[in-house]
Amino acid sequence: MPEISKLILYFIIGGTVVTLAAYFGSKGSGLTAAFITSFPCISALGFYFIYRNGGNDAVMKYVQGFLFVTPSWILYVLLMYFLCPRLGVIYSLIISVLGYMGASFGLSRIKDIIFR
Repeated sequence: MPEISKLILYFIIGGTVVTLAAYFGSKGSGLTAAFITSFPCISALGFYFIYRNGGNDAVMKYVQGFLFVTPSWILYVLLMYFLCPRLGVIYSLIISVLGYMGASFGLSRIKDIIFR
């Protein structure tokens, strides 16, 4: 498959997930929207395409990356949950994304120290 075709396919899949989540979320079905964005279809497709393009070792590095950013993602969601009623969506998003980035950076530094 040509590179541009792959990129278009990735774009369509990602856009479909975001569109469905936004649709169901805006209709008040937060559980369905959360299910759509948390369902492992994106990561499963990521595993598959990474395997096709980079092999098993590349998939294993992707899995390790997932494991290291999971605590950061949990922090992100918890910050949104607790801050949104107090600060509103925009400020909560800014703080939560910064928290995610900071935690991910910190965890990557720890990973580099542990797995030298």
